[in-house]
Amino acid sequence: MGGSVSAVVSTGAKTLEDKVEYLLRRDRDAQRAFNDLAGRVSLLETESPRRLAELRGQMEEHVGRELTAALEVYRPLRIIGVVALVVGLGCVTAASLV
Repeated sequence: MGGSVSAVVSTGAKTLEDKVEYLLRRDRDAQRAFNDLAGRVSLLETESPRRLAELRGQMEEHVGRELTAALEVYRPLRIIGVVALVVGLGCVTAASLV
């Protein structure tokens, strides 16, 4: 679950100087928030390709290991299949000679 919170802040300032000070403070806060956001976006832009490459490498290693394991399991079955084929061809050839 995610959400966001927003609020409207009003000033209780009565004088023009207080209102200007409030606006300057809000401007500094907005600039700070913008700079923080820009920093996070920049970090995301630099970290995402690196992380993606790292995950791609891990996936390639995983697939390679799984393929190797599957081929090791499949190899005896292939050998049995070749032996059965040779025996079958031998039987057919012997039957045709008889």
